[in-house]
Amino acid sequence: MMLKRVVLVLMILALSTDSIRGWALKDDIKIKLTEKRYEQLGPAGLQLVYYIDLVNNSSKTYRLSGYNYRFVVNEIEYFRLPGELGGGLRIDPNKSTLIKLPVQITYERLFQTIAGAKDMTLVPCYIMGEMEFSERRRARGSLPFAFSAQFPIFEQPILEIAPLLANSLTIGGADLNFQLKINNPNSVELEVDELDYELKFGGHAIQKKKEYGIGTVPPQGDELFSIALLFNFFEVGQDIQGLLNQETMNCRLTGQIVYLSEWGRIPLSFDVEQRVPIVRNE
Repeated sequence: MMLKRVVLVLMILALSTDSIRGWALKDDIKIKLTEKRYEQLGPAGLQLVYYIDLVNNSSKTYRLSGYNYRFVVNEIEYFRLPGELGGGLRIDPNKSTLIKLPVQITYERLFQTIAGAKDMTLVPCYIMGEMEFSERRRARGSLPFAFSAQFPIFEQPILEIAPLLANSLTIGGADLNFQLKINNPNSVELEVDELDYELKFGGHAIQKKKEYGIGTVPPQGDELFSIALLFNFFEVGQDIQGLLNQETMNCRLTGQIVYLSEWGRIPLSFDVEQRVPIVRNE
């Protein structure tokens, strides 16, 4: 009987010690979300990054020793991730330490896992779990965290080469307007911030250039952009003169375009090749 009482007392003391440690940790460390950011956004998916401040209000040096969290999309678990940090991340006394918690989202897997996600513009989600802390190489307990968010379903804009406008054709050269049509299937406006391109007519290099601040493409709409071309046939080749005298010509546009949107900066590569009509301004 005496032995049972001793064991019971020891258990109560152990539980009390753990509770005191938990209370102390809760007073010492605060987990605060400072920002949510979309990174690596493109047609294949994105990375949703939670920027979190670990605020140490005490005079002790803590370490973030591990974590355990799950990511839930539209009320369905997308994945779980337990982990340990070798040696731990130092959390200095009376300071804030900023950490990143990235979540990689692949649209292909998302559409297979979450019913209806493909038809959403913004997908609701949240992350929740625990962070484990130690102090002087001794475990001090864990603190829960939970942050909600939403992320976009981004669709690739469609690039199309519009008819080529021939303003002037002479024996020595040409004055043209190359037209690029961009269709935006997304629900937000896209600003064409940079267009780094190489243009070829019939396999011949015509122009390689980087344009800035081209214009904007409305949500779920399209816009036509015109690029002035002025060159002589001596520089680009006499064959171009013959190509421009045809009704249509093969054009190829390759490079990278950078869009700006409320979802962030979106760089995309492109390669468009078409047979394009030539419209002459008589």
